[in-house]
Amino acid sequence: MHLEIKTQQHSVEHWQTETTRREKNHTATAKQLSISLQQLSISLEILHSHLSKTAEWISAEKNQQELLLKEKQETQALLNAKQGAIKTHQTKQAEQEKSELLNNLQQQQTEHKQIQESKESCIFKLRTDDEKIIAGQHLAKAIKKQTHIWEQWESLNDLIGSKNGQKFRIFTQGLTLETLLTYTNLHLQ
Repeated sequence: MHLEIKTQQHSVEHWQTETTRREKNHTATAKQLSISLQQLSISLEILHSHLSKTAEWISAEKNQQELLLKEKQETQALLNAKQGAIKTHQTKQAEQEKSELLNNLQQQQTEHKQIQESKESCIFKLRTDDEKIIAGQHLAKAIKKQTHIWEQWESLNDLIGSKNGQKFRIFTQGLTLETLLTYTNLHLQ
């Protein structure tokens, strides 16, 4: 009997030690569960409601979540591709606009240069024309002066000049005759 008592005492001690160990494990697990639930923002009631679901429901939820995750990844990949296409398009469009602007700038600079050259040519022509007008005015004055002198000589030529001197002889003969007639008339009187 004594052996039975010892066996029972040993058994009671074993179960007390085991119970203490299990209580410590239970407390540690409960703490860890509480911390994990706080990190996941899930209450104990929600956990109980999820744990009360059937295996089929859990499997369906997992499948649904996997499908949603897959769709999210596909959508994210499509979004990334579209954003890349937009960025590429914007870059190409900016480069194209830059190229067009540079071409327009070069054309406008060429046109400006041509207009500037045309302007300078017109200014040169105007100066030359002004100089010719002034030279023409001086020449017109000189011509007018020479014309006046020529007209005097022409009128003198009309009165007394000719190539062979005949007009002058007739003029002088006329003067001489007139003088003679005057003296003759005086004498006859």
